[in-house]
Amino acid sequence: MQQAPRFHLDESVTTEIAEGLRKRGRDCTTPKGVGLLAAHDPDHLAYALKEGRITITRDRDFVVLSSQGVQHAGIIYWKSKRHFGQVIKDIDSLCFESSATDFHGRVIFL
Repeated sequence: MQQAPRFHLDESVTTEIAEGLRKRGRDCTTPKGVGLLAAHDPDHLAYALKEGRITITRDRDFVVLSSQGVQHAGIIYWKSKRHFGQVIKDIDSLCFESSATDFHGRVIFL
């Protein structure tokens, strides 16, 4: 059986996203919850990779790190001004279409 995607938010993402995903039954960590407040971006990616979590971010630096070859379990990036509810819905929809391994090393733009 394939593993369902699990997520880790960086500090650029409001905790409302984590709460919304959790209400939909998704496993989601936050920087505060895992002791990564004020951590550097590579530290977030390393944590998420070790834990098999897709990083959710609004910080373009994560996209740059990926393009430089930094390994990661997947990155979901969005910069548009969409409503949080729509972002949660879009991420949740990705879970129905993909397993955790489908995200590995990929950057998904919402």
